[in-house]
Amino acid sequence: MRIVLNFVTVALLLLGCSKFDNQLSSDNDLEALIAKEVKASFSENMGLVALTEIDEFQWDQLLILAPYSSLAEVETQTGVDLSSIRHFGIDQRKDIALMVFLDGGQPARAVAYPRSAGDFAEIEPFLIPRKLAVFQIVALPGGKVTLRRLGY
Repeated sequence: MRIVLNFVTVALLLLGCSKFDNQLSSDNDLEALIAKEVKASFSENMGLVALTEIDEFQWDQLLILAPYSSLAEVETQTGVDLSSIRHFGIDQRKDIALMVFLDGGQPARAVAYPRSAGDFAEIEPFLIPRKLAVFQIVALPGGKVTLRRLGY
């Protein structure tokens, strides 16, 4: 009886853990790199942040989800399966923008980017080709910055 209970317990644990296998975690190193670029560009009055140069991993598109974005609507609009980022709860959060780097139409990396480090909240959720992932920095009162897609 004890062997059966142990077997059932292990099976349930494995089944429960497999539910989260496809979830992306927020990439803290990538978040720090982006924040560093934003801060450097702002302090040097360059006015632009080019994420096009991020080459630590393979990616070809960027999707930025502003606070309170509806994943169902974005999935319908873009045709991208966002189930691997659903656990971030972006549809109920106001403290972050969710940056999703895609490779071949699939989420490859995600960054829960704090709005206090640079606010992407004004960007509409659509797929941005890598070569166009350049953002204008706009200074706000109190030393905060917002980022807008270049040319929009």
